[in-house]
Amino acid sequence: MIVKCKNCGKSFNKLPSQIKRSPNHFCSRSCAISQNNKNPRQRAKPKQSTLDKYSSCMCCGKNMDYKKRRMRCDECSTPDYTLAEIQYDQHHASSAWALVRSRARAIVKKREQICSKCGYDKHVECCHAIPISKFSLDVKVSEVNSENNLILLCPNCHWEYDHGYF
Repeated sequence: MIVKCKNCGKSFNKLPSQIKRSPNHFCSRSCAISQNNKNPRQRAKPKQSTLDKYSSCMCCGKNMDYKKRRMRCDECSTPDYTLAEIQYDQHHASSAWALVRSRARAIVKKREQICSKCGYDKHVECCHAIPISKFSLDVKVSEVNSENNLILLCPNCHWEYDHGYF
């Protein structure tokens, strides 16, 4: 059957089964794209439950952007806990130290990524000058992860440092 293109008006052949499938007829993909891009789809409005859940901090009530899908603001999401609070109240011991190390990596991410001993710059690791295990449990995480306790080392220098070679 002969039909007219909805975009350019050109006549072309189409099978009856194709005509039944859709009321819109286009002679080419470019005509279909041109027509469909004239009226882009509207984004759906967020549900009220989404707005209620993510538009204010659950701790302090500060207004936030719901699109980020965060339940706590920056101030409330990183409170300064002691090692004991993290280890015994919130996490298992092994994951508590992993949390301390991940926060340390976030702190040194702002620094120039170069080994402080040999100058290697392809891959560096965050190292605690005083190991986490040497601190007492009543010390705050901010003290363990202070700028002067964090060193950037390449994997080789990090191993040497941990094993007492320098």
